[in-house]
Amino acid sequence: MSSPEETDPQEGIAELEHAAEAVRDRLASTLSRLDDKRRAVADVVEHPEELVERSAEALAEHPRELWIAAAVVAGAVGATVAWGVYRARTRRRRAMQHRMEAAVRAWRHPERLARGEPGLLQGLVRRLLTAAVTTAASGLVHRTLQPAPRRLPRPAARV
Repeated sequence: MSSPEETDPQEGIAELEHAAEAVRDRLASTLSRLDDKRRAVADVVEHPEELVERSAEALAEHPRELWIAAAVVAGAVGATVAWGVYRARTRRRRAMQHRMEAAVRAWRHPERLARGEPGLLQGLVRRLLTAAVTTAASGLVHRTLQPAPRRLPRPAARV
């Protein structure tokens, strides 16, 4: 009788070969998919009009979704404009209210020189806007300083 520790070396070799073959198959499959994606990107770069045609066809196939998206965008634009109009019309009243609050603060706490403490939300919004602007500016500078990508020759078609 053989103990569990004793195994046939040929079985171990066969298992390793089987595992190596499975890894090779997965690698070949991944490389094939990557090659297909590379070809698709190259086709879009070389023939952008085909992308426009496909996009137009897709939009024609989904008019309801297109109308919904347009309504959402129009609603967002309308809400933004309405908010801006409201803020413009109430600017004087708000400015007067802020001046009165500043005068009261100056009267109660002259050491603060009539300067209000920023609220939590105001500080958070200021920090978020600063971070967003900084990120956008650094991305723009990074893209500006990068050299233009070289176009690779298109490989011959497979037969």
